Amino acid sequence: MATTFKTLLPSDVVDTRTKLHENIPITGTIVSGTYNNENIQTHTHAMFTAVYDYPYLSSSANHIFDVTAGYSSNSALSGTHIVGGNLSTQKINLYNQMAQVLVGHDASGAIREFDEDGNLTGGTKLKEVFFVNFSRLLTKDEIKKGTFQMDMFVSGNLLVGSQPDGGNDAGTGKARAKKVNLRDLNAGTNYFVNSPAGEYGILYQNEGSFTATSNSVGLVYYQAGIAVLTASLFDSGSTHRNRYITSQTEQYCTNQYTSARYRSDYRVNGSAGNSKSQ
Repeated sequence: MATTFKTLLPSDVVDTRTKLHENIPITGTIVSGTYNNENIQTHTHAMFTAVYDYPYLSSSANHIFDVTAGYSSNSALSGTHIVGGNLSTQKINLYNQMAQVLVGHDASGAIREFDEDGNLTGGTKLKEVFFVNFSRLLTKDEIKKGTFQMDMFVSGNLLVGSQPDGGNDAGTGKARAKKVNLRDLNAGTNYFVNSPAGEYGILYQNEGSFTATSNSVGLVYYQAGIAVLTASLFDSGSTHRNRYITSQTEQYCTNQYTSARYRSDYRVNGSAGNSKSQ
């Protein structure tokens, strides 16, 4: 029988943490009609739309993300209504709900608005935004900083004079204009911690090789798994937020668009981190 005991000191205990990173691409085909839109669930309350990786009535379907929009009561849209039903109150409530969780309140108890550069006491506010809420299945504990990337078309118009298949892109997106690329540039070291929901970074729109960082278009909250995009992304008249990726088949054509069907294809890529302590 042991008669000698050793007291374990704090220095005798070693904590180790292993971070598991998973690269998760979400292709545009999921939202472009691959399943005849049977994987996209709309609701009668019109508050948000849910997207699955398979027809949502199937037991094999996994919830991927939700998409919705909201605006501040200080927005110029406040008091207006959406065609088909008065949703002004709902959209303001959505904005306030997300802002309370992600931005918090000021000293007077008022709900803060989303801020373009993370300076909550001043600067440009994002008063009209789209929310992309990713499921915990994808984000795990958090999105890895500096890895988030989103490619999307911000117009349903077709290119003129450079349509590779005569204007009918067959869902490939090659004939459409205004493709943008969003990234949380340099967020591995440049991120913010002044959110009640944890850490977040600024989303920048492409400008050449992303050497400039003055074109912020949204925010990504890493632990919450939520991307907040300014509505001005979809405004062709918006200044400093309309720089589009160009190539031989995806050219920027000023004032040369033809009306066409709207397709909301986009691709999201990022890493999710799942950490354990032992």
